[in-house]
Formats: sequence, C-alpha cells, structure tokens
Amino acid sequence: MSHETVWDDVIDEGTQDVLDPGVPASLDRAPDVLVIGGGVIGLSIAASCRQLGIERVTVLEGSVLGAGPSRRAGGILAPEVHAMLHPGPFVDLARAGLQRHREWSAAWDGATGLRDRDYLLVSDSEVPEALRRLAGAQALAPADARRREPELGPWPHVLLLQHQASVHPLRLILALARRAGSIATGVTVSAFDTSGNRVVRVRTSAGRVTPGAVVVATGEAPRWLLPLAQVQVKGHIVATTPASFRLRGIVASTIAALQLDDGRLVCGGTFDAGDRQPLVRDAAVARIRAEMTRLLPASAELEIDRAWCCFRPCTEDELPVIDRLPGLSNAWLSVAHFRTGLLLAPAAGHAVASWIRSGVRPAELAGLGLDRLAPARLAD
Repeated sequence: MSHETVWDDVIDEGTQDVLDPGVPASLDRAPDVLVIGGGVIGLSIAASCRQLGIERVTVLEGSVLGAGPSRRAGGILAPEVHAMLHPGPFVDLARAGLQRHREWSAAWDGATGLRDRDYLLVSDSEVPEALRRLAGAQALAPADARRREPELGPWPHVLLLQHQASVHPLRLILALARRAGSIATGVTVSAFDTSGNRVVRVRTSAGRVTPGAVVVATGEAPRWLLPLAQVQVKGHIVATTPASFRLRGIVASTIAALQLDDGRLVCGGTFDAGDRQPLVRDAAVARIRAEMTRLLPASAELEIDRAWCCFRPCTEDELPVIDRLPGLSNAWLSVAHFRTGLLLAPAAGHAVASWIRSGVRPAELAGLGLDRLAPARLAD
C-alpha cells in the first residue's frame, strides 16, 4: 500500500519544476505584495491580486508548493454541508468559493479538474428540519435514495444536496502557481522589520524582501508572529483499486467518498484527535474501510491501494482567521482554514486581494477576524 496521494499521479518533470522552482535568479524582491505560504490559500491570494491588477506579486514557500493539507485533501467542495454547521456569513463565503471555482474552471479550460456532483448525506438519525432548510436539502426515502445512487447501503435517513462539486487539489495548485507571479520554494521567513505601523522588510533564508504589503498564509500562524491558539487535527484518506460500478455523486456519513474518472474511490476525512505523529495508522485505515463498506457495500471487494494523512490547522470555533495583523497597516493574515481551505480559497483570496487594493475590509469576511477570539488567546 502506497502512502502517496492519488493526486500525486499528475507529477512529472514539468509539474515538479512548477511545484518546486527553488529560488529563481529573477525573484522579485521588492514586490507590491508578498505572500508567505504556497498552499492553495496563499496561491489564491497571489493569483487574485494579479487578477485585480496588482502585477508585482511574490510567493515564498518553506517547502514545495502545496506541501500542507491543501495538496492532501479529498477535494470535495460542499458549501451546503457547512450551512448546517456554521454561521451564515461563513456559508455565504463558502458558496462564493464554489462559484469562483466554477469561473476559474471555465476560464482555465478545466485545468483544476472541477466536477459538478450531487451530494448524498446519510445518517442513522434524522437531521432536524431547520438545519435541512438552511442547506436547501431534500430528504429522500430509502427507495428514492437507492434509485438515485444504486450502490448506496441501507441507510434510514438520506439528504440530497444538489449542485456541489469536487476539484483535483494538485491540478488546482498547479493552475494557480502559473498565475501567481514570482515564486520561490525552500525559503523560510524568520521576522518582520517594522517602522511605525508598516512592515518595511521581511527577513528570509534567501535574503531580505522589501514588499509594499505582506500576507501570511502559512496554514498555522507562526508563533513568532502571533501567539494565536490553534490545534492541528490529523485526518486520514484512502484510495481503492478501480471499481466496476460507477457512483453518480458524492456519498457521506462520518466520512465522504467520491469516485475518480478511472474508477478509484477516494474516501476518508477522519478526525484523529490527539494523534500528533505524521504516520498512516492501520487502525484509522481499518475504520475508513468499515464505514466505506457500510456506505457502499460493493466496495468491500476493493483493495485499499493508497492511504495518506495530513494535519489541518484550526481555531477553537473551527473557522479561519482572515484579518489585518494588529498594529500593522500593510500586513494581513489568512490562516487556520481547517477542512475548508480548498472550498474557501477562491473567494477568500479575492476578498484579501480586494482589501489590499482598496484598503477597505470586505463585508464577506464578517466574523472571521481576530476580534472574535478571547483576549487571553492572543496573549503571550
């Protein structure tokens, strides 16, 4: 069993050069915007800045592009699931994220691997009607659910969420990287030099950069920058050998499953509380297999071909932090996106880019600022 993701199958010599360019001699060291972090959030901010006319953008990444959870995610884009879990403004941003994913896919000739899919959410107990209404979900009788998805197991409660989607995480990262400006990998950032209320220099392992504005999009906020209370939540995902059956959409219970064009199932999204080791756990893989078989009984005949894990940074309320850094007029933060980074990235990136360009905080970022956190959590 391989521990590489299914998404890594697209890597060849050409894509590897895009993901890991090193420090090019042509790197712009005096950009209008410096983005620290080369995951899907940072790259979306960089690409959005350029779309809004900010041409000189530099991205610095400490490893390779997409080294964190955005490259190892399951690729599901389902804002209506979050409508049953999170406040309205966040859900509006998530819906806007999916809409921008569709716009990117259309503009970039499908380069991100976007697929529209319906989403069946199954459970042993009934979801309250008030939550169903928030998501625009339709309750299906078991027979109707099986007609819509013949491979589905015998679940008593099934909700249909229409017009959701999935994306190929690595193809998305590659598409963004080609539109993100000047990129350097293997570069770490150690400090900001400030004057008054502005960042005037950024100290890096590749020398100093003097940006007009800075955005920190490093997944977890660096401790040297801001002592923000965060946790890293480990999750596992598996991929099977190709199935002879075809799923018509995404199916989910406590985990989610989708099918790739070549017939393989990608399934998982666990919450492995307390596990701090970057190792694939056989017990976690076994739990996913058991639930996958419950979701899709025919999958019991498939072999687990791949299994991988990642750590997703989050705050106590599981919402990201997108805000200007305290006391600084030209520095922003977009971190702790937990399990919604892929979904939010296009809309959140556009919002941050708009904020940088206009100086006005976009209304769509309501409720995602540092001010929602208890003061004690921002103390040293």
